[in-house]
Amino acid sequence: MSHYLSASWPEETFGHFIPFVGRRYEEGLEGVGRVLVLGESHYDEDYETSFHLSQRDYTQRIGKLMESKGEGRYSTPFFRKLDQALTGQQSPNVVEAADAWSRIAFANFIPQFVGKDAKAAKLKMHWQEANRVFPSLINQLCPNVILVLGLTTWRQLAAGERTEWSSYVPKANETRWPKARDIWRMRYEGGYALSTWVYHPSWPFDGWKAMSGTLRHLIQCRLAI
Repeated sequence: MSHYLSASWPEETFGHFIPFVGRRYEEGLEGVGRVLVLGESHYDEDYETSFHLSQRDYTQRIGKLMESKGEGRYSTPFFRKLDQALTGQQSPNVVEAADAWSRIAFANFIPQFVGKDAKAAKLKMHWQEANRVFPSLINQLCPNVILVLGLTTWRQLAAGERTEWSSYVPKANETRWPKARDIWRMRYEGGYALSTWVYHPSWPFDGWKAMSGTLRHLIQCRLAI
């Protein structure tokens, strides 16, 4: 088994949550293996209970549910838009969406619960802990591309350098704010990923075409290397 699928994810190194790694992660999407989708953080109404604090596989269970073809897949705006972006289709069927999830890894940048809901403030200590464990995360997963969900998370990432690759600007009818998405290089032991961002899928700023187009531009940049 490849090292990025290793079952060893010590909490002191990687933070509380273990990332989801799809069974076809190495094959990836559209010719590029090892695509990492990086969210912001987890929320839960009962996040302070001992039961939830023990759930290191919380992210894994979410990913496995989205990778499944059965009923019960999440259908919130966040997950619907991710299904569309990953497949490049407005109305993917469950088989197509599940297959796309099987080809990615998914993790949240902040490796701990931050509160009861999305209104919970992210504190300085949350971002500091996220930047502490992020290098270990990408060292383990060795992604070729990283799609960051949310401009706030992108701005908080203390890693990488801008590249010579052209920025991606979604069409005006695909996003409320057609802001350029620069391509950055994020290095890890033995390699690097190309990375950029989209507006957070939970908010109505990017339509699915803006997210899909950004991801495919990123993939094309990586294929050109």
